Amino acid sequence: MAHVRQATITDVNEINKLSVFLGYSNTTSDEAQQRLKYLLESTNDDVWVCEVNGHIAGWLHGFKAHRLASDMFYEIGGLVVDPKIRKQGVGKLLVEQAYQYAQQLNVELRVRCNNKRVETHEFYNRLGFTQAKQQSVFSKR
Repeated sequence: MAHVRQATITDVNEINKLSVFLGYSNTTSDEAQQRLKYLLESTNDDVWVCEVNGHIAGWLHGFKAHRLASDMFYEIGGLVVDPKIRKQGVGKLLVEQAYQYAQQLNVELRVRCNNKRVETHEFYNRLGFTQAKQQSVFSKR
């Protein structure tokens, strides 16, 4: 049976292993622990995990997105499901958790998705999301 709960610091290794499946770089245990600790202590961020048979099958990071010129919204910053059990409802449960939280906040739920991830676009469409816009991301170091 699958169930969603808030992540704890003891979940760090399983979360870190799953992150690689979506193309995130494999971080050291110390880096992963620092990142998760920060998010768990944040009043702006949430991390949920979905357990299946005692193992973490997926995780979702959500955060309150505050903007100067527009209303706050709640955004999915990351969602990963173990490829071995995809299409079994884990991702849907995690997104439903984020949606329920956004409803409690009385704000819109948003997610950004790389244009290359066509299957992911289809997943969000099946869950009732509609594409609001396309954009480019610019970066400078």
